[in-house]
Amino acid sequence: ASVVHDFFKKCADGLNKSGIRCVWERSIAECGETIPLKNEDIDVLLQLGAQIGMSDVAGQKTAIRRAVTHLDAFAGTADEEYARLGKTYRSCGVLLGIFFLIIVI
Repeated sequence: ASVVHDFFKKCADGLNKSGIRCVWERSIAECGETIPLKNEDIDVLLQLGAQIGMSDVAGQKTAIRRAVTHLDAFAGTADEEYARLGKTYRSCGVLLGIFFLIIVI
């Protein structure tokens, strides 16, 4: 099962016990323990949860589009950071390997 499936399953299971907003926030917190979410990601998801069910269908679609736009921007930033740091870590690994090779010889 995917993380998204687990998230919505937790939301559905908790609806019998409390309101959607409480269940949504609790599910985000529980999923945040299993996958690394940045504070910005959590804030966007919490804002989405606060807006879902509070307006008509058009308002909810707008809220979902806004959340997707924000999360896509965060994903782009994460990709850039991964590319930048990936090169740094690879270079450090090569240099460390050469260092150990020199020590062994």
